[in-house]
Amino acid sequence: MEETTLPLLRPLVTGEAAPTRPVVLDKTAQSLLATWAAKTVLTHEPTRPTRVIPDGEFWTFCEHRKPVGNQFVFFSAYAGRRWAARSWREPLHRAGHDGRLSRHPIGYTATLLAGHALFRIVRCEPAGTPMWIDHSVSVTSVRLWPPTATPQPWPPSLTVNDDAVDAFGASSGTA
Repeated sequence: MEETTLPLLRPLVTGEAAPTRPVVLDKTAQSLLATWAAKTVLTHEPTRPTRVIPDGEFWTFCEHRKPVGNQFVFFSAYAGRRWAARSWREPLHRAGHDGRLSRHPIGYTATLLAGHALFRIVRCEPAGTPMWIDHSVSVTSVRLWPPTATPQPWPPSLTVNDDAVDAFGASSGTA
């Protein structure tokens, strides 16, 4: 998978894909990037002291080689100063009308930063659970998964800075 994804991923991570040299992400490219991001987040999970992603998701991913179930993958152009590879994830809880969170998680959010590429994965169960996607994610991102038939230009007109990355961490965890 790494060898297949690298030619597409390299200019996105290094920032070579710029408004002056855009890349068009067709349905195949969207699927490839989403699958790579999901795989990368899954491979980071065993290194964490606290597990958030259910074990069954690893086996399902290995069997089907694509993002799992009710999973959405978003992709943003990062223009901050933390140019490095890192990932973090949080359990996803349902927020009640009173603002209190559900006792048990209904899924997770995961963020993967690789150079100028920022992936955000949101997964919740059961399928069809309504999700609120933070406005800062929706206006600065291209949805990769489920892929769309409409080619997506890259990079998007708006980029994500360090404040937005910090807000992702603060806003993750509720559906």
